[in-house]
Amino acid sequence: MTCKCLKEAALDIKNLCNMKKEYQQNPIIEVKFKDLVFMADDNGMLQSMLETNITIEVEGRKTPKKSTFSFIFCPLCGVRYKGAFENLPF
Repeated sequence: MTCKCLKEAALDIKNLCNMKKEYQQNPIIEVKFKDLVFMADDNGMLQSMLETNITIEVEGRKTPKKSTFSFIFCPLCGVRYKGAFENLPF
């Protein structure tokens, strides 16, 4: 993995929520990101990254086009993901 932000963010969310009064009786056990994907880099190492569904409205088209957007930089710390996206020019 390039960074540990996703693991740390999930743990932070869990800890912050468990401080709230509503979770004192039944604390949160685990927080998971819904759109987390795993990619293998050139060395076969797995890394996690965020991905999200998007809709693209095109002029002249009645229904929006649906697609998937994969982040090439960690949206939490800005570090570029290694592996599949290294050959992109940006």
